[in-house]
Amino acid sequence: DVGVDEVRALGVRLLEETGAALLQECRALGGGDDVAALTRRLNANHPPQAQLLEVYRMQMQAAQEFVSSHDLVSVPQATRLEVMETPLFLRHQIPFAAYNEPVPNDPEQQGYYYVTPPVDSEQLAEHSYAGIMHTCAHEAWPGHHLQFVTANQNPIARSLPRLLNPSATLYEGWALYSEQLMHEHGFLARPESRFMLLRDRLWRALRIVIDVDIHTRGLTLDAAADLMVQHLGFPRSQALADLAWYSRAPTLPLSYATGWPIINALRERLRGGAAGFDLKHYHDQLLSQGSVALPRVVRRLYGDSMWSAVKSDLFQGAVDAKT
Repeated sequence: DVGVDEVRALGVRLLEETGAALLQECRALGGGDDVAALTRRLNANHPPQAQLLEVYRMQMQAAQEFVSSHDLVSVPQATRLEVMETPLFLRHQIPFAAYNEPVPNDPEQQGYYYVTPPVDSEQLAEHSYAGIMHTCAHEAWPGHHLQFVTANQNPIARSLPRLLNPSATLYEGWALYSEQLMHEHGFLARPESRFMLLRDRLWRALRIVIDVDIHTRGLTLDAAADLMVQHLGFPRSQALADLAWYSRAPTLPLSYATGWPIINALRERLRGGAAGFDLKHYHDQLLSQGSVALPRVVRRLYGDSMWSAVKSDLFQGAVDAKT
């Protein structure tokens, strides 16, 4: 019940707000107004290629232990996650890193965390120490792996309609929210962590605008690549590779930065309510429903009136914002 113009306007607003915050953080870190130059400087701090997988394994384990020790969300007991090189036949689709979830009836709940071996120094620079920590929060703990395994072990989430209708507003929205959560509680505590958090968030906000525009407003992929070069400093080849996916998966790219603010807005609504708010219980309730569209989750758990309130917080007046 949210229209295309409202969704796009949310993207525009997030793009403006995040861009301003990123510029402020860039200045605070001594980078002036040159976000791209500071990104290159920070990315220079990366492990040697021979140690890349081991660093990923260490940070994945550290993220899991942090989530458990800080009691942020219930951690499934019967699960395994293996960090491994991306299989050769998938490397054209996964230039960096990705997660492959277990099937619901897997007794071991074995997930795979793929890391694609860099082919040159430019690709290796994308695996900075701080960036690896962010990726582990997003892909593993408390991000994708925890969310999918929790869904697989919950009878409600394993129902056939949910399995046949997965929605990235929850599973990608949750993964993006996971980065914020781990920053709020101190896991992502390096001086450059907030800068990287905002830069990745800016990318996801721009995805909303581009996703809408290439599918409903006639934006060409070349023009969309120009936007990614302009706003994100991406090499044009990287932008075009990303856009090839957008063109094949309408609404999936925009789900990251639409799901994440819904989770935040709902959290703030519940925190401001009369009853006591328990963050872990909120996360457990949210993940118990499986990977279905977040508006349906909000309605099921908290009622239609709560969804109307959350929708108003994010989309009110957005129809007229057609920048």
